[in-house]
Parts: sequence; structure tokens; C-alpha cells
Amino acid sequence: MENLRIMTSDKIYTNMGLLVSDQCRHSIKFAIFQGIDKLVFKDRKEFTGSLFTQLTDVYKLIDFYNGTKESFHDLIRTDKRDYPEDAMGIGTTHALNTIKEMIKNNLN
Repeated sequence: MENLRIMTSDKIYTNMGLLVSDQCRHSIKFAIFQGIDKLVFKDRKEFTGSLFTQLTDVYKLIDFYNGTKESFHDLIRTDKRDYPEDAMGIGTTHALNTIKEMIKNNLN
């Protein structure tokens, strides 16, 4: 752990170490609203743990809520997602960038 600069020689996590450990203080909040006015929550969840765990869990939840529509043309079935997987990845990346900015502001 010391070679990776995740822990100091005193066995204390570095800032990077805290982010990738399960003791990370930052979290990602996820919400689904009813309608477009954002007044009524249908579901909400807060993700904690290492940033890698948060990223994985958020992506799984977004994928769960990303509906699939299917259509048949003759005997061939075609599935289409509500949102492309690329858009889901971009959204998850934006959530992590928000955390990065919060961390940057806390350290300054």
C-alpha cells in the first residue's frame, strides 16, 4: 500500500487512498422524479464506499431504470433502450466529476 502511495508509513490513508477505500467520505446521490417538475420522488438512493464501488453501483441502477422496448419484424426481434449505453456512461462520469470538484473545493 505504501508503494502505491495509498497509505503513509504511519498506516494512515493518503487523500487518494481514502477515495479508493471503503472509508471514502464522498457519496453519489441518485434520484428519479415523477414527471418533469422534480417535486415528487419516485425513488432515491445514496451510494457510499470507494469511488470504484460507487461508479459500479450507480451504473447498475441506471441500467436497471433504462427501459428496453422490443419490436418484431417478421421473426426478428429488435431491442432498443430508452437511452443509449454511451449516454449512461457519460452521465455516470459527470457524477464523478461533480465529486472531483467537491473534493477540490474541500482541499483548497
